[in-house]
This record gives sequence, structure tokens and C-alpha cells, in this order.
Amino acid sequence: MAIKREELIRLLREDPTLVEELRVLLLTKELLELPARTNERLNQLANILQELMNIVRQILDTLNAVARQTQENARQIAALIEQGRRHNEQIAALIEQGRRHDEQIAALIEQGREHDRRLAELTEQVRRNGQQIEALIEQGRRHDEQIAALIEQGREHDRRLAELTKQIAELTEQVRENSEQIAALIEQGRRHDERIERAMQGLDRVYGWALENQYRDRPFAYFSRIVRRARWISGDKLEDMLDEAVKAGRISETERNEIIWADLVIRGIRQGQPTWIVVEVSRTIGYEDINRALERRDLLARCVDAPVVAAVAGEYCAEEVLEKALAHGVWVVLNGRTYSPEVRREESNI
Repeated sequence: MAIKREELIRLLREDPTLVEELRVLLLTKELLELPARTNERLNQLANILQELMNIVRQILDTLNAVARQTQENARQIAALIEQGRRHNEQIAALIEQGRRHDEQIAALIEQGREHDRRLAELTEQVRRNGQQIEALIEQGRRHDEQIAALIEQGREHDRRLAELTKQIAELTEQVRENSEQIAALIEQGRRHDERIERAMQGLDRVYGWALENQYRDRPFAYFSRIVRRARWISGDKLEDMLDEAVKAGRISETERNEIIWADLVIRGIRQGQPTWIVVEVSRTIGYEDINRALERRDLLARCVDAPVVAAVAGEYCAEEVLEKALAHGVWVVLNGRTYSPEVRREESNI
């Protein structure tokens, strides 16, 4: 006997157990187990997201530690520079003191010469007095008294000359000690300069690594004036491409290794066609960065069937280095500004 639709609905409402039996008859086992499986997958996804959040927190902690270390390095460098300035002031004071000593010694030497001249005059006068004694007996007594006075004066001169000689010897010893102290200070300043130079080099390397990561994370922002849709080519993809080029005989194994050491390899679209960029990153851009970018650009151009341009990126660049880069066709990226070799010294627009 057929049950009408209204009768079936009434029976389901009156007896809820019929609903469960009807669902078991109509649905397959897979459909019945689907809600439980869905909840299990959602729990697994939540666990994965939690692990990703933990990794992100670890990365942020590491970056904060690097930032604190960088600030401490900057503070130590400032202290070393201040200490070097104080050393320079002390050296200047010692040099001035040595100059005054030289003037005093010259004055003492001149005074000794004057004493020698006066003693010579007195000796000549005594000789003349001896000749006059024979003719002037009456005056002999007075001459004897004058001679005695002159002898005493000569003794005083001898004493004073002895004192001057001793003072000159002491001044000479003091000048020698000052010279040794100045030499020690100069050596100490040289060592300080070497320590400061090593600290600056280490700081430049840290900044270079940070800049390299910054450019790698946001190539579409820093290199958008050169190519559109800029994308960093990761190490494994770059190695696969270079290995194919080595197998094809386009480059040697040594040349492959040279390209691998490029700081960044970027791929994008320029003037409607794929274009590659070889980038050398340094906090202070130098001539060696330009030369490496040009050399690695030429090697990469033999591996790809698309244009390749060279670029250098950093925070500082001397005027003459910037001019050389643009003259040799190298793009320069400085603190968000892009200098194009095609439009000299003006920001380029693609």
C-alpha cells in the first residue's frame, strides 16, 4: 500500500527514530562519516596554522636580536671614535709641549754661548791686568782685589754652567721620554684605527645581509623601475637552470659557480618581454660591486634566451662610483631611488 507524502511527513514528525532510519537507508556510509572527517581535517589544519605562527614568532625574535646587536655595535663604534678624538688632542698637546722644550733648550744653549764669551773677555782682562801689575805697583793691591773678585765670579759662572749643563741633560732626557710616549700613543692610535676599521667592515657585512634579505623579500618594490612583475629566482631554480646551461655547453662549471655567488637574480617583464637582472648588494657600493655585476651579467646572458641587465643596490654610493656604474650600463638602486644608465642621473620611468 503506497503512503502518501503528507502521511509520511506526519509519521516522521511523530516518530524521530524513523528520521535516523530513513537517513541510514538514503545516505551512503561515506556521506554519514563526512562530518566527522571534516572536523578531523579542520583540527589538523588548526595544528598546522599554530606551528606556522610559532615559526613566525621565532623569526621575529631573531630579527629583534639582530636589531639590538646592531644598535650595540653602533654605540661601541661611537665610543671608539670619541676615544680616538681624545687621543688626537693629547698627541697635539704633547707635540706643543715638545716644541716649547725645544725653544727652552735653544735659549739655554744661547745663554751658555754668552757665558763663554763673557768668560773669554774676563780672561783677557786678567791677562792685561797682569801686565799692568809690573808698571802699577800702587794699583797692584786693588788689582789683586779685583782679580780675587773676578776669580769668585768665575767660580760662580762655573757653578751656574754646571747647573745649566745638568738642566740641559734633564731636558734632553725628558724630551727623549716624551718622544717615546708620543711613539707609544701613535702606535696605540694605529691599533685603535685598525679595530675601528674591522668593526666597520663587520657592520657593513651585517647591513649587506639585511639589505640582501630586504631586496629578496620585496623585489617588486625595489626593482619596479627596471622590470614589472619582478620575482626573485631561488637557489634551487637557479641551480637547475645553470646545470642545464653547463650540460648544453653554454658555460663552464667554474662560470656556473661564479653566477651562483650573485647576491640576487631577478626575473620580470621589461618592454613587453622577459628580462633578467643580476644584482650585487652592498651597504656602501664600490667599484668591485660594479665589476662583479657586469661579469655575472655577461655569464648569465649566455644561459638564457632573454635580455640580462646588471644592477647594484645599497645605501651609499660615492659620486665617482655612481658615474662609473651609469657609464658602463649598470642600474643603481639607492634607498628607494633608481638611477638608470639610459637616463643619466634622473629616475627612470619604464
